[in-house]
Amino acid sequence: MAYVLGFFTADGSMTKNKRGAHFIELEITDKDLLYTIRELLESNHKITERKRSDKWKRAYRLQIGSKMMFNDFRTYAFERFYR
Repeated sequence: MAYVLGFFTADGSMTKNKRGAHFIELEITDKDLLYTIRELLESNHKITERKRSDKWKRAYRLQIGSKMMFNDFRTYAFERFYR
């Protein structure tokens, strides 16, 4: 799990929308690695392909809507960086 948290810290984002929904998102070009991360998170959320212009590689995105996971990631990130 520490690897996933470190990876998320580098390439992830967290969003809270106006309706109060909480999302964790990872967007990377390595599709296989994203499927491995999804497995480690015990998620069944869909991985989508993000098409970009010809000069960029294709990217893949995993977006998880979970208030509990959002709060866990926030807690772990603060513990890691603000000790």
